[in-house]
Amino acid sequence: MRTKNDGNDRLIHQGELATGMTWSSWSPLRGDQIRYVVPEEYGIYKLRQAGGKAVPRFVGESEILYIGRSGISRTRTLKRRLLELVGGQHVAWPRVNRVQEGLKISLEYSCAVTQDPALSEKLLLMLYEKEHYELPPLNHIGGL
Repeated sequence: MRTKNDGNDRLIHQGELATGMTWSSWSPLRGDQIRYVVPEEYGIYKLRQAGGKAVPRFVGESEILYIGRSGISRTRTLKRRLLELVGGQHVAWPRVNRVQEGLKISLEYSCAVTQDPALSEKLLLMLYEKEHYELPPLNHIGGL
C-alpha cells in the first residue's frame, strides 16, 4: 500500500478546487476530537485510514474510504453527524465498525463547510465513481 497520494483521486481534487472547498486537517475519528474540533455548521466529510494509506480500487488507488454529509438543520450539523457515526447511530456505522474492528485499523476524518452539503457530496461521489468506476468502499449508495 502507498502512503502518499501521488495523483490518486485526481478528479476529486479538481472538484474540490473548482468548488472552493477548504478541508480541515485529518483528525482521528474519535468522539473527543469531534466534540472539540468540528464546527456546528453544515458540510461534508471524508474518512480514510490513519496515515492516508491508499487502497486498490477497480481502477487505480484511493485513500478515501467514505464520503458523507451533514443535513441542513440544527440537529444535522457536521459535528452532530460525525458524533452519530462514532456513536453507532449512523447508517454507515456497521461498515465503518466492521473495518475498524475486523482489520484493526484506525480511521481519520476531514471535513469542509458548505452551504449545500447534498450537492457537494453528490459531486464528490460522482467524481470518485468517474475516476475509479466504483464508489468509496464504505459508501453503499451515491449521494442523494
